[in-house]
Amino acid sequence: MVNAQERGLNQILQGPWQYQVPLYQRPYQWKESNRAQLWEDLVQLADEREVDPTASHFLGSLVLSPAPGAAAGGVQRFLVVDGQQRLTTLTLLLTAIRDHHEATGEPRKAEAVNEFYLINKFESDALRLKLLPTQADRDSYAAGSFVDSDVAPSSGTGSCRRRSSRRGLSPANRHRPSVIHGGLPRPARHLRRRTRSA
Repeated sequence: MVNAQERGLNQILQGPWQYQVPLYQRPYQWKESNRAQLWEDLVQLADEREVDPTASHFLGSLVLSPAPGAAAGGVQRFLVVDGQQRLTTLTLLLTAIRDHHEATGEPRKAEAVNEFYLINKFESDALRLKLLPTQADRDSYAAGSFVDSDVAPSSGTGSCRRRSSRRGLSPANRHRPSVIHGGLPRPARHLRRRTRSA
């Protein structure tokens, strides 16, 4: 039986969830054009929310299935049947936002993004990440996002303590949709206003 529900990204990521991309799924393959379109959709939504705070945007379907061996209580694990490219891109974007907050001296905001959307703070290493990409993508995802170098992320049990050296927004990357982890493709709304006046 299929149970379709409309959910916002915050409802998908907040809470004790883990989304596992199964081995049979293709690895992360979104190109710059895919990421640029998603970013433009998000910028448009931000513009619309200035006029109407209840505005929303359909990002596409996310098809989930309960993970084998998932037990009641604790972190609820789901297999990502469809939507892993968008979900991966959005978590990478959230990682860049977290890193931007950290790089600009806003550690509380960085911690909030990390703990609400990217990790299950009080869980063991195996359940720590909210998104667990395919085996083929784990090393790259972990290296750019969360995992300390002393843990083997391909084991699926990577530690999620953030590294102390983070790349923030560099001026050269502020308007490049291809840059997702290294910095935001375009500055956030409050930064765009400063950029225009400069």
